[in-house]
Amino acid sequence: QEKLNRKLQEVVDIQSKFLKIDYSIVSNQVILGSLVSANDTYFLISVSLPKIEIEGKNIFSVSPEAPLAQKMLGANLGDVINVNQIDYLIRSID
Repeated sequence: QEKLNRKLQEVVDIQSKFLKIDYSIVSNQVILGSLVSANDTYFLISVSLPKIEIEGKNIFSVSPEAPLAQKMLGANLGDVINVNQIDYLIRSID
């Protein structure tokens, strides 16, 4: 029961963080809440969640604490970032 309660609290905390992010902010740089297209993959900089598919596109929700997100935050359209020896070309920021 205690383990279940801890997991439930963890889910509630993640939901709270997700809902506090303003996804309507438009920026030329990657910021918290940005939907970033890089290497034909979409990354939502928000909280860590399982991959989702929308209209045939895979979207990975990445925590700002993750190494990939840390490199992306502050990057601009056309920038190339390198994480784990993989170059990511930022093609769009929404």
